[in-house]
Amino acid sequence: MEPSFLEKNGKTILIGMGGLLGVALVVWWYFFYDMRLTVAVTPSSAAVMLDGIDVTGQKQVKLKPGSHTLKVTLNDYLPLEQTIQAKSNTYVTLPVTLTTLPHLTLVTKDSTTSTSFDATNHKLYYRNTSANDAERIDLASGTSIDSSSVPKPQVLTPGALTGIDEWLWGPGYDLGLMRQGNKWSLYSFNRFDLVHQSTSSWPDGVGSVAWNPTNVNQLAHYFAPTGGEQTLIQTDPQHQTTNRIFNFLNSAVSAPKVAWVGDGSDMVLLSKEGRLWRFTVYNKTLTAITQSENVSDMTTSPDGKTILAKQADGNLFLIGIDGSNKRAIDGSLPLAQFAWSADSQSLWMVTNGDSLGITKLTVADGSKTAYSMANKETVGTIHSISVTDDNSRMALAGSSGLGLVRLEPSTYPTLTLK
Repeated sequence: MEPSFLEKNGKTILIGMGGLLGVALVVWWYFFYDMRLTVAVTPSSAAVMLDGIDVTGQKQVKLKPGSHTLKVTLNDYLPLEQTIQAKSNTYVTLPVTLTTLPHLTLVTKDSTTSTSFDATNHKLYYRNTSANDAERIDLASGTSIDSSSVPKPQVLTPGALTGIDEWLWGPGYDLGLMRQGNKWSLYSFNRFDLVHQSTSSWPDGVGSVAWNPTNVNQLAHYFAPTGGEQTLIQTDPQHQTTNRIFNFLNSAVSAPKVAWVGDGSDMVLLSKEGRLWRFTVYNKTLTAITQSENVSDMTTSPDGKTILAKQADGNLFLIGIDGSNKRAIDGSLPLAQFAWSADSQSLWMVTNGDSLGITKLTVADGSKTAYSMANKETVGTIHSISVTDDNSRMALAGSSGLGLVRLEPSTYPTLTLK
């Protein structure tokens, strides 16, 4: 019997089909297996590296499916380095916009302290200790603080604020309380009229003072005149109407530092003996917050729920106002190098070596976010820092100047290839 066509040519057909399949596979491998990636970078002058290979300026790069390392860099911009996942047979344009690194803008090279942003976040108040006056900077919405466009400071007082050891801005910034040695005085700005400003003395024996955050006309202070009482006093700014709300005579508290916090219902007291106490105003009771810790200084969150404490040995810790959830903070920075966020959820920390290092600590879980800067300018020894309510700007007052910096995290959102 005559062989069939398939019997005669089957092998040849199979070889041919295999060859066509091989060609198809080669074509698919060459034209369709890889991903075609276009990295659209802003600014366009940035250098682009993929898996360590310079692909700057290439309109399209072929990538095998899987993980690849993308790195984009440019002077004065925050560098980006992330792992991206390539998929087979796709054409992708990946937009990358670099973030400019913030510059510390020096407003003045004078020694400054007592920084405070007002409720609008557009006015920064501070004391110029070199000029012995109080000053203000008006930062209108949208004003850049990375350039010379920052307005010049406005002098609010004559250069007569000398020998001041402690200063408290009044809630409306029309009053200030100042301690010179053991003497407290009320300074009235008289609507910032330089001619008619006045100073009125408080009585002798006033110790630590705190402004009620819910009442602009009420303060609390420790009062211990020579040979007299040891009490906690509520008073008006002029110290004309006073109310003795607690007698420390039979308590375990002496010469406390006073912090009036939260909604005004409580105060935190740091006794001379190194213990933290909670004073509840409505029922006038004292409750111990700490036990054996030897606390040398403290600062409270705006909502009054959390306390940052520094021990005599330099160690730092956070603790709830009810004594719960105590946890250590790395380092031993002075409390002047910390600032609470307005929502009490975060704590800003500034280290000051050859350059400034800025970190935001999330109170709930202890996680940290680093913030970058483009230059290595500093303000010398830091006296105080303040942050706007929206966490976008920081003011740093120090021994060699007052600086402003825009706050930008040192990370980018995760890039996803779609």
